[in-house]
Amino acid sequence: MSLLRGSVNARRKNPSRAGRVKAAVAVLLALVSAACGRYPDASVKSPSDVLGSEIGVLAGTSGEIFAERYDGGGEATVYLSAAAMMGDLRDGIIDCAIADSATSAKIAKEGKRVTVLPARLFKLELRAAAAREAFDMIDDIDSALAELKSDGTVTKLQKAYVLGKTDEIPAHPAPRAYERKLRCAVPNESSPPYIVYAEDGTASGFFPDLALFICDKIGVNLELVPLRTSRLAEAVAVGRDADFAFGWEFYSAEASDSLVYSKTYASIEMTVITRK
Repeated sequence: MSLLRGSVNARRKNPSRAGRVKAAVAVLLALVSAACGRYPDASVKSPSDVLGSEIGVLAGTSGEIFAERYDGGGEATVYLSAAAMMGDLRDGIIDCAIADSATSAKIAKEGKRVTVLPARLFKLELRAAAAREAFDMIDDIDSALAELKSDGTVTKLQKAYVLGKTDEIPAHPAPRAYERKLRCAVPNESSPPYIVYAEDGTASGFFPDLALFICDKIGVNLELVPLRTSRLAEAVAVGRDADFAFGWEFYSAEASDSLVYSKTYASIEMTVITRK
């Protein structure tokens, strides 16, 4: 079911009649609270409280992967705008929001009456994924990653993008006319600092830069293939659209038989944003 709330397209997973009634009551209570100059108290005070809660996540982020698998008794809404998500959180329409630590810190800093719980929800290990029969390519990616970790490139990229020190981004490898290319599938929606799209469609961020450095180490050209997050695993499993993928979590019982993974290239702490 798709919901249109203001100018924000939101998607609510598996809505039940009880869920719709709960949402309607939440809206009514929010309006009453706003009229009285008050906001609802925080209902999520620890990561364990997320179970059974109404959660919000941003489209195209690791939070959306969490939403797709969320089965805690509550429901999940995917937002295109952090401002709209924080507005619904303050008003009590959702109980909390789920995001990586970098995104959560930025949202909480700019938002009002919201805070990030100090305890993380879980840790997300990022790996490149490819079709199971492409284990030789994954070996090449792992070798390239080992070199890039050894010379400090991976750490510099993480600090530059995740911590916002963009003036410290390592110089990109000089363009070369390699005989081969590898197609890297990446999320097609901006999710700073991991991937950001300019108006002309040019992609920048941690994912594109790391893919570029890896391909240069292997000795191939890089072609980015923007795809919906939900299609990344399928694209590389089939091998028709892309050779490997960088993005959020690819691990599932369905994918484990058709994909092979690189070693971890980054870890992301998933956190909970709640009302103060």
